[in-house]
Amino acid sequence: MSLVLTLLLAAQFDPMNPGAAAPSPRPVAAAASPDPDADQGDGKRFPPPGSRPATYPAGHFWPTNTRPLTEMAGLEFDDSIPDMRTTFDRAVITCPVSCNVKEVFDARPETFIDHRVRERDYLWLEHKVAAMKVGGSWTWKGVKTTGAIKVEGAHDIGVWPCRQVRWTLTRPDGGKAAERTGLICKGLRMGETKPDWETVF
Repeated sequence: MSLVLTLLLAAQFDPMNPGAAAPSPRPVAAAASPDPDADQGDGKRFPPPGSRPATYPAGHFWPTNTRPLTEMAGLEFDDSIPDMRTTFDRAVITCPVSCNVKEVFDARPETFIDHRVRERDYLWLEHKVAAMKVGGSWTWKGVKTTGAIKVEGAHDIGVWPCRQVRWTLTRPDGGKAAERTGLICKGLRMGETKPDWETVF
């Protein structure tokens, strides 16, 4: 008999009770499934925004998240928002030569400002909106319409400061060519270490 087997048998033998059976090995607990809501070592986790507050601006979208978030980019909204943005963006288009060559969108204010403004601050519009009070607005002159962005609310969403805004394009006769709601919030951008304002939608 090998020395190892002899030692194992001796460890299981009880001299006070020779007829006792050897103890059964202790069961090994199965590894627990990771909890998606627990901190996985990837930084802070924030609770979901919860129910829409009664004081939240009417007509504006509230997040649909039900699970904790790790960053502002994880906020989820109604599925209709992408179509809403596209409809507004393409509501008024001018083609100086040919639409196959170039399209000018009245809904894009960056097209109609001094390029040096964007070179100094690529978040110039977000910073402008963040500095405005509720009821404040800023306008730009497009090719066929006048565009405007108005702050209709300053309601935080979860831990993030936000501005609820309304975008409009108005024709020379005063009629609205297009309109949509929007959201600008302050949080950590990917790769950044300091929170800043950015357009959510």
